[in-house]
Amino acid sequence: MHGMSDEDQAAVVAYLGTLGEKMNIRAGRYVNAELGSAIYHERGCVACHAPTADFHGPQGSGEGFDDALAVALPDLQKKTSLAALEHFLKEPSKYRPDGRMPHLPLAGQEALDVAAHLLDFQSSEPREAADLKPWPEESAEVIARGQALVTQKNCAACHDLPGIEAQ
Repeated sequence: MHGMSDEDQAAVVAYLGTLGEKMNIRAGRYVNAELGSAIYHERGCVACHAPTADFHGPQGSGEGFDDALAVALPDLQKKTSLAALEHFLKEPSKYRPDGRMPHLPLAGQEALDVAAHLLDFQSSEPREAADLKPWPEESAEVIARGQALVTQKNCAACHDLPGIEAQ
């Protein structure tokens, strides 16, 4: 949504919030962000994403990695919750069927640990994590404007959006 006004971004978000099913998700019983860091750096995440600041591999730090080639991670603390990121990491294609993120087999607790690492979660108690903010309630007019913007910007060229055809 680069280059869009805050008002237009809010309209697009309002429209996107009307798509898909609503889920009630909860995180597991405990989390280990340090283990999550090790998994992130050893399982293939850094094949696409840059090493995180805490990375000290066999050659020292993550210096020398070409960040320009890495898929940027958004400000996850503003965008998601511990439980939501855990569920996304377990099945990325369920949440983003048109996305490029491959399924990485994360067993048991591993997805939650990676999520804790990416969110810089300091506790071992997931129930202390913030929940997702409630989806903003918007008027039908704002939602319609968001849908019009999604159509105008040809978002369906890259994203699977019900009822919107690529131009």
